[in-house]
Amino acid sequence: FVCALYMMWVLALSELSVAMPFAGGPLAYGRRAVGPAFGFIMGWSMFLEALFATIGTAIATGGYIYYVGQLLFPGLVDEKLTTTIAGLGTVAVFAVIQWIGSQRQAQLMEWMTYGAIVALVWFWIACIPGVRLERIFSETEPLLTNGWTGVLRAIPFAIWWLVMIETVALAPEEAHEPHRTIPRGLTLAQITLIVLVILTWFFAAAAGTDYTKTGDEKMSYPLPFVYGEVWPGSAHLIAFSILAIFGMIVSYNGMIYATSRQSFALGRAGYLPRALGHVHATRRTPDVSIFVWSLVVAGFVVWGYFNEGAVLDAVLTCNLTALIW
Repeated sequence: FVCALYMMWVLALSELSVAMPFAGGPLAYGRRAVGPAFGFIMGWSMFLEALFATIGTAIATGGYIYYVGQLLFPGLVDEKLTTTIAGLGTVAVFAVIQWIGSQRQAQLMEWMTYGAIVALVWFWIACIPGVRLERIFSETEPLLTNGWTGVLRAIPFAIWWLVMIETVALAPEEAHEPHRTIPRGLTLAQITLIVLVILTWFFAAAAGTDYTKTGDEKMSYPLPFVYGEVWPGSAHLIAFSILAIFGMIVSYNGMIYATSRQSFALGRAGYLPRALGHVHATRRTPDVSIFVWSLVVAGFVVWGYFNEGAVLDAVLTCNLTALIW
C-alpha cells in the first residue's frame, strides 16, 4: 500500500517540479493551485516533515554508532551518552558539508548511498542461513497476526522507509536540465527504493527470531540486531555494522538538505523570518537556514538523552505531516 502511494506521489511530483521548478516545492504548488493560505499549509507541512525526519535520523544515527561501540568495547559504552554525542557530531559535520555547497554534498551523498546499498545487499546475503518462511507465512496463526488493525498501525513505520524521497523535487533550482533530470532521477530512485525496501523487509522479518524484539519501540538499530542473531559474535558483524552507519548518515544528509531548502523557500516567501531566505554570496547555499535548523536538531538530540521515546515521536510527527501535504 505504501509503495503504491509513494509511486503515485513521486510521479505527480516529477510533473509538478518541471511545471514549477522552484526550491519551494509544495509551497509553490499550493500557492499556484489555490492561493497563499494553501501554499502556507503545504509548505509548512513539508518543512515539518523534513525537520522531524532530520531529528529522528540524527538520534537513530547515534543509536547505530552506540551499537558499534558496544560491539567493539562491550560493557564500556554508555548508551544514552554515546547516542547523544554521536548524534551531535552528525549534526555538526553535515551542517558544514551543506554549507560548503550543493555539488560537494551531492557527490558525498552519492558515494555514501552506494555504501548503504552495499550494506543492504551484504545484509540480505548474510541473513540467508537464518531465513524461515514460517516467520512470514505462518500455518498455525492468522496470516495477519494482529489483523487489519495491525496493518493500519504499521503504515506510519512503512512510510518511514520511503519518506523524504520526494525531496528530490526541491532540487530544480540547483539542477542542470531539471525538465529531464528531476523526473528521471525521482522515478528511478523510487523504483530502486521499493526494491531495497521489500527485500530488506523480507530478510529482516524472515531471519529475525522474535519480531517483537526487532520491532520494539526502543530498537533503533534493527538490521545489525537481526544480523547478530544469525551470526552472533562474528567479526563480520562489526564490519557490517560500521558500513550500515552509511545508510543512516546519508539519510541525515538528504534530510537536512530538504529542511534547509524548504525553510529557505518559506523565508523567501515571507512565511518564516526573511533572514532564513538568505543565500551565501559565493557558495549559493541557504547558510542561515542550514545553521539555524542544525541547532534546532541538536537541541532535540539533547532532549533525546532524557526522553527514550524521542525517535518514535519524531518518526510519527514526520509521517503525519508527510501525509498532510
